[in-house]
Amino acid sequence: MNEAKSWIDRAKSNLVFAKKISKEDLVTFGGDIFFEDPCYELQQAVEKSLKALLLYNEVEFPRTHDIDQLIKLLKLNSVEVPDKILEASIMTQYAVRTRYPDDSRRITQEEYCEALNIAENVYEWVKSIINV
Repeated sequence: MNEAKSWIDRAKSNLVFAKKISKEDLVTFGGDIFFEDPCYELQQAVEKSLKALLLYNEVEFPRTHDIDQLIKLLKLNSVEVPDKILEASIMTQYAVRTRYPDDSRRITQEEYCEALNIAENVYEWVKSIINV
């Protein structure tokens, strides 16, 4: 249980960090904010939350950033995963792609908001289960 708590605490840290972009920041910094950066943090929040739940259920997991793979592991181990959590599979795209400059595919504010909503849902769902 202690290890699961460590992972959910780290997930919270990623989530809080990603949420630090406010409307005021957008006005102040405008085009200087790349939404790829907080989306990477949101992906990490989802990944660490799911890994916390796997640890809580005493399930070993591979070193992976693949959210779909982590969800499948939960299901294989009799964890009922709600539909809104299944949406988190799209977060895998933010694990690597967003960490390096690629102006051909920039993340929009709308995509950031969607990712934030998903990450919050996953974090709150896992936290409610492991009860920390």
